[in-house]
Amino acid sequence: MIGIVPTDARMGTADPHAVEAIEAVAWADLYAAAAPTLGFSTTQVEGATLLLAPAIPQGFFNRAIGLGVHQPASEASLNAVGAAFREAGSRSWWVHLAPMARPAALGEWLHARGYTLAARRSWAKMLRGTESPPDPDTRLEVRRAVPV
Repeated sequence: MIGIVPTDARMGTADPHAVEAIEAVAWADLYAAAAPTLGFSTTQVEGATLLLAPAIPQGFFNRAIGLGVHQPASEASLNAVGAAFREAGSRSWWVHLAPMARPAALGEWLHARGYTLAARRSWAKMLRGTESPPDPDTRLEVRRAVPV
């Protein structure tokens, strides 16, 4: 299955380009830290980060983040994304379709190429500012464990 996962446009005051970039960098870092035997890798295609995990036939582990976000996508970039997944041996992958992705016709281009909306039709992104979080009001205590 090749699918499209739309990202919710309600991001408040957060910079949507930064949100996409942060997610891509975080996942790429996770893939770089994975055991080599898992066969995880990443690659870039015209500003999009591709997460490749061909041994795991699920879109969650094989997906393109940021296509059309940092630079406009093209028909050639769609060809390159599909080719990268196929060449890696991925049988199923997702393309995250961000609300700010360009060109506006990108969703139509994906549908014309056989991409369909994935069963998981939305993607949650947790955002917070850089200020320190408030101190929690709790009776919870953390104590060092000692042998008895």
